[in-house]
Amino acid sequence: MRARAHEILSAALDVPPSGRAAFVAAERGGDEPLRAMVADLLSRLDRLDGFMEDAPALAAELGRVEAAVPGPGERIGNWVVVRELGRGGMGVILLVERADGAVRQSAALKIILDGAASEAALARFHGERQILANLQHSDIARLIDAGSTADGRPYFVMEYC
Repeated sequence: MRARAHEILSAALDVPPSGRAAFVAAERGGDEPLRAMVADLLSRLDRLDGFMEDAPALAAELGRVEAAVPGPGERIGNWVVVRELGRGGMGVILLVERADGAVRQSAALKIILDGAASEAALARFHGERQILANLQHSDIARLIDAGSTADGRPYFVMEYC
């Protein structure tokens, strides 16, 4: 059910807020617990004061950014890059493994792209990182670590499921 809830949630974020409830109702196929789970997640996101809705405008402001992305074997803080998982308008998500030897752990690391480091992008990235640090829900990856690279690019590390 979690995987389906995440699919519906992801698709619902592309729907204007006023139409999300109807969209979720149509997508759930009569499954009330699934509807309730997605509604709860949407409610939590709505309380972020438009944080998610501002993303398209920020991406348009930044334009398409091509920047060097840390590759396999490169170290970022206590983490070593395994491979790229995905990218968006201002950042890239990397599969990483703990590199300090304290424990064996895989995680997802989000790092801002070099060319996306405008004042607005940095503020948004830091806001996203703080919001993630404050969220505690079984269906939201929890924050594990955060910091900045040697060249000053912020990153955060979250659970990888």
